[in-house]
Amino acid sequence: MSLDGKIATVGGESQWITGSKARARGHSLRRRVDAIMVGTETALADDPLLTPRPARGRTPLRVILDRRGRLPIKLKLLSSPRVAGRGRRLYVSVPGANSARRLGKLERSGVEILLLPPRAGGLDLGLLLDELSKLEISQLLVEGGAELAGALLKDSMGQEIAAFIAPKILGGARAPSPVGGEGFSKLQESLALSGMRQETLGEDILLSARIDPC
Repeated sequence: MSLDGKIATVGGESQWITGSKARARGHSLRRRVDAIMVGTETALADDPLLTPRPARGRTPLRVILDRRGRLPIKLKLLSSPRVAGRGRRLYVSVPGANSARRLGKLERSGVEILLLPPRAGGLDLGLLLDELSKLEISQLLVEGGAELAGALLKDSMGQEIAAFIAPKILGGARAPSPVGGEGFSKLQESLALSGMRQETLGEDILLSARIDPC
């Protein structure tokens, strides 16, 4: 994000806010986890692959959330392995959001399907984490977007934060920030961090910390 806490410009441009050394560290984080998760809006805006680059070592499971079935099958993450790259992919939605024909196309592209019972306001993230644990996923990296991060943090489902901050000012009241959702109405309700660590990566800064249990 930028120094003023923006993950994209008002026009939606987000590549690249941070520099090459920060991006390289981000890829090293991908290599250490069992799975990487992305929300619908980020998948639509960035069309990411979510693969560690360069491709070496472990290949984490890629989890794609799409409660309303809005993601085009032509997205890289949902395409054939030739486009999407090696490794398992898990598409998460709710019953009725996708046609049987669409789900069949995804499966033929090598995408696994997980349909969860609908929950008011979005997917049941607690149930999703339970399902991921059944797949022996113990470390999950959530790369976006803001609404997904907000929902997870609001329900105390996060354990660590890694914030890559670039010396840039993007401005704009409508430019998105890293954490969306409902937020906390009182300061005393906010999440506290501990064990803060700082590292310089080129011109950027990485701040990492643990999220204290509520």
